[in-house]
Amino acid sequence: MKNFDQINKHMNANKSKPINKRATIDFLPAGKFLHHTDENYDYEAIVKFFASNNITLKKFNSVSECNKKCTACGKSEWLGWRNDFMYYDKLNKCFINVEDDEELEDSPELEQIEFAVYVCSGCGAWLTSIR
Repeated sequence: MKNFDQINKHMNANKSKPINKRATIDFLPAGKFLHHTDENYDYEAIVKFFASNNITLKKFNSVSECNKKCTACGKSEWLGWRNDFMYYDKLNKCFINVEDDEELEDSPELEQIEFAVYVCSGCGAWLTSIR
């Protein structure tokens, strides 16, 4: 995992990137947000994370049939994106994707989380599973 200075550099670089507004509008629309299944985080920060990192449905994996049905359309086929090496910056209220295995220094601002978003393959409604 990255050290704190590297994380800060990464965050500052991401903040200066323009947000892909089309992805924000078309990919994870606020109107199709269903709920958080575990911890509650601002869903707008989640939308911003996906848009600014150009994470689209092409990067999601099929979860296939599951016992959790979509409350919007009733289908039980979901697409999922998961990362167990994510951090939530409490100070800046944003998500940080950690991609390498260096050790991260302890920081009261950063909270390590298991992060997953699921999108219904039928209607595009989405939910989160963050622990």
